[in-house]
Amino acid sequence: MYSIPFPMSVATVIQLLDDLVLSKTGENLSHIQKTIIKGSLEGKTYSDIAHESYLTEGHIGDKGSELWKLLSEVLGVDIHKPTARVILENIQFSNISSEGDFLALHNLHICTDNPNSKEANSPPEIIPTKSYLDLGTAPEILRFYGRIEELNTLEKWIVGDRCRLITLLGLKGSGKTALSIQLIQQIKHHFDYIIYRSLYFSPPLDKLLTKLLQIFPKSAKTPEDTEDKICFLLNYFRQYHCLVILDDWYQIFKPEHLAGRYKNGYEDYHLFLEKVGQKNHQSILLLNSQETSSEIAVLTKTNPFIRSLTLSSLGNSAKEILKDYQLLDVDKWDILIENYQGNPEWLHIISVMIQEFFRGSVAQFLAMNPLIFTESLKNIFDEKFQRLTQSEKELIFFIAQENDPIYLTKLLEKQSVSITDLLMVIDSLKRRILLELKPKNQETILFLNPLLKEYINQL
Repeated sequence: MYSIPFPMSVATVIQLLDDLVLSKTGENLSHIQKTIIKGSLEGKTYSDIAHESYLTEGHIGDKGSELWKLLSEVLGVDIHKPTARVILENIQFSNISSEGDFLALHNLHICTDNPNSKEANSPPEIIPTKSYLDLGTAPEILRFYGRIEELNTLEKWIVGDRCRLITLLGLKGSGKTALSIQLIQQIKHHFDYIIYRSLYFSPPLDKLLTKLLQIFPKSAKTPEDTEDKICFLLNYFRQYHCLVILDDWYQIFKPEHLAGRYKNGYEDYHLFLEKVGQKNHQSILLLNSQETSSEIAVLTKTNPFIRSLTLSSLGNSAKEILKDYQLLDVDKWDILIENYQGNPEWLHIISVMIQEFFRGSVAQFLAMNPLIFTESLKNIFDEKFQRLTQSEKELIFFIAQENDPIYLTKLLEKQSVSITDLLMVIDSLKRRILLELKPKNQETILFLNPLLKEYINQL
């Protein structure tokens, strides 16, 4: 038995507590619980933790009370916020070869009896005390709203499930980049290297690989061949625990073609994803995109190490945006949020208009027209619309003119194109997050993005 000196790695304390809670309850600590523990160990108040997490102090306080109750039950001692740091500083830990993991708290010894404990002859997991961060041109996130569930999901997939390839999908303004940057702050202690790059200007894969390889320690001359560079990068992915985020992934796809078709000369990105997703390594590639390819859609169904997460409405957290703009008529906020789909950027844009033209009155704004387009919003949909094929545009125009939900069977009857071509168009719009398919009475209904429908009707 040895006593861990304090200050020790906060990450290690959290990991020990997480393992113990998992062994006793069958569930890991959530992202927000880990955040509260970390803040408490650093001597921060609930107000400090709330400010850094972009949450309300009341919410942090409620979650904190639940957390201390949970830890009190698991550890068998009474823990509250004022005493948490002192108690947790006195944790002792021992790895007993055949008797499981032990925590010692003052004179109390608790065997976790964790069935997932590492074997006695296995080396301990190394949690880097400092990560190498190269965030390139990543934007500064001044305010982060909600997305706690999404953060927890991504953390579980990356840290717990050891996924290799994740696609984060969402329409422009949904907060993919902000979520990625926030995620880095939460899980950076798990990685040796964290790298962010934007593909907005569509760099060829060979150029991107060269830039990425320059970040790692030089052990040999960088090869000239693109496929060899992929192999080199995968070797680093095996040697180090890396998180690589590639933003604006959709920019390497052809506009005016079905979703996910690579631009000419960019087809080797397909090989890159295939290697990253299917080869064994300990790193993660996170792609942020407004659309996805059919290959990724298939791989997420067949490969457990490849996942996809689509960002939808901010939900109740979107009210924090409206609060920031000091908008009035709180009873109308839910309508406004629903109309603009809880999209953070869209709500920022429309909140500025409400403040400037309607003196902050949401009721007055909604009375004019529930779906008003600003120039900025129109530009967003102009860009999206211009990327569509002619077949996609024709189908969108058709659906937008219908007042009632469109059943897939009825649509197939009304269209003159072949069923194969029509299904490819529907699938493409779905992968662009512009069309949603929902089951109803053993049939499939097509739902067009409401704001896109309004945009089409105003053309």
